[in-house]
Amino acid sequence: MIAQENTPARVGLLELLRDGSQGAQFVVPAYQRNYTWKANKEVKQLLDDIKVVLKGECTKHFIGILIYLERSLNIYQRERSIIDGQQRLTTIFLILYAVKEILLSHEMNEEATLLENQYLVNQHVKTNKHKLKPLVSDDAVYQHIVNRDFDNILDKTSNVFLNFIYIKKTIEDLLVDFNIDEFLDAMNKLYLVCVPIGKDDYPQKIFESINATGAKLTASDLIRNYMLMPIDGEQQDIYYERYWKTIEKLVDSDPKKLESFFRFFIMAKKLTVVNINVVYKSFISWYSENKNL
Repeated sequence: MIAQENTPARVGLLELLRDGSQGAQFVVPAYQRNYTWKANKEVKQLLDDIKVVLKGECTKHFIGILIYLERSLNIYQRERSIIDGQQRLTTIFLILYAVKEILLSHEMNEEATLLENQYLVNQHVKTNKHKLKPLVSDDAVYQHIVNRDFDNILDKTSNVFLNFIYIKKTIEDLLVDFNIDEFLDAMNKLYLVCVPIGKDDYPQKIFESINATGAKLTASDLIRNYMLMPIDGEQQDIYYERYWKTIEKLVDSDPKKLESFFRFFIMAKKLTVVNINVVYKSFISWYSENKNL
């Protein structure tokens, strides 16, 4: 494991993916929310940040924090499970795939290969080859983009697809006045503060604390995170598909309706009224008392 001291570090976007991520794969775990960034809102803001640097209006620009739980898979490979920053990181990868597509459309094949090998893939490994493993629900569309299999993207309303198209068009417009190297250089002048953590840092508590601000998580969101976060790697995806998705199919995928389901579930188990504000706390209490039965 590289990040043994769990020391926050300021790093440029491309530097993060090039120098700091050899042999590493960023994984958006199953307990995270869906990719919800919109083209005309958050994605536009990120591209506007790049434009500000590109036009020389500032030399550096801070865009946020990336918190991840890092674990070693073997001597050559590491997994970085994203605790906070998955929306931004997914968008950064979509930007780079849009740049790659533009390079290929201009028959700049060598440059496209260099871009891919430096920032998008771990070229010397067969498993976990791509540097981003997106959320399970976004994976199909994302993989079509990775494989340039655009004709077989069935969900044309996916945020992943719509944002990719918007990003590509925006970059093409910028290339009237700037070149690809200038765009990538400006992109690298945007920086994140990266915070690697270990299991001893209580990632569930960190997740809860981070998400106490902004769009409030429902009790069902927190329950999903609590149950899935301790499970490692691909097993987490299996449990998500086998159990959580089954609950959503039987009840509803709407977090508020699931919250109500868990409220009534706990009331049935405890034979007492549970206030909507303490559903998560009550579930944790019940689970802790019964998990070994």
